[in-house]
Amino acid sequence: MVILVFILTVFAVYFLVKFIKGAIKGAFLLFDAFFAFSIGAVISHLYISKVIAEGPWAIFFWDLLFACLAAFVYYILLFFIRRKSLLIGKILNAICSFVNAFIVYILLSMMVTKEPFLLFLKNTGANIIFNFLIMALISYYIYRQREDWFIEREMEFDGEDDEYDCMIEFVKKED
Repeated sequence: MVILVFILTVFAVYFLVKFIKGAIKGAFLLFDAFFAFSIGAVISHLYISKVIAEGPWAIFFWDLLFACLAAFVYYILLFFIRRKSLLIGKILNAICSFVNAFIVYILLSMMVTKEPFLLFLKNTGANIIFNFLIMALISYYIYRQREDWFIEREMEFDGEDDEYDCMIEFVKKED
């Protein structure tokens, strides 16, 4: 019985770690979409939903609909900017990746230590630089993940799925 409880506990911890890892990765990759979603919900609630609907559920429905539309339009614009000008698209992707890493890192740090930066060094300036270095490394990983995602979407859009591997290798050789 003790062995069964131990095995079940190990599996529960394993799946919890996998879930938390996926949730954190999702937070890092999709925070800008969440931001666009939130802005869309606020603008919709203030200027559109209260005018076209009555009742809390109807207003909530229109807020949710316009918020999803805002996130969708954000990614469509980002996708087409990237298709029209690869350099501008990569710069926007890098900026979004760093902002995502910065905000999620600060939020996680504040949840753990109630301070915006984790304390690695005694010198405050060096500690801030070290934390930004960690954020830069995280944002580079996010940047690579987002680039791969955009390349995959471009191949689906063009209908050239067989060239996906060649394109990823080409992008990796550029860096």
